[in-house]
Amino acid sequence: MISYLVGLVAFLLFALGPLTQWLSPAPPSSSYAPRPFLNASHLALDDADAPAPDCAPDAYAVHIYSRQPLVLYLEGFLTEEERAHMLEESAPLWTPSQTSNGATTAHDPAARLSDVALLPRTRAVRCVERRAAALQGWRPDGW
Repeated sequence: MISYLVGLVAFLLFALGPLTQWLSPAPPSSSYAPRPFLNASHLALDDADAPAPDCAPDAYAVHIYSRQPLVLYLEGFLTEEERAHMLEESAPLWTPSQTSNGATTAHDPAARLSDVALLPRTRAVRCVERRAAALQGWRPDGW
């Protein structure tokens, strides 16, 4: 009698689940997910005919402080020369950050109080861009 009871429990565990899914299937889900709108002017892409910058080899270390959420410390990501160059270039360029509602873009201190500086794409800046893209596994054909 016990063997019948064990057999019934095993049947319920292993056969009843797939059987109920087969008898009452869920509606098919669409695997298509449209890509969000991407403003290509925000991407720092080199022209196809532009020569690649002559960058020093990467010499930084990645320390993982947390996996959930992912928090990384990049030791030595910027060289002293890159840091000094970017600080010098950005000093006169800082402006209040803008917010957008999709139709208009404006500075709204009630929503955002940060500043932004768009650096000219010098050799040092392009090297940092390439290093950051490689760290993230960015592919130019991803969009």
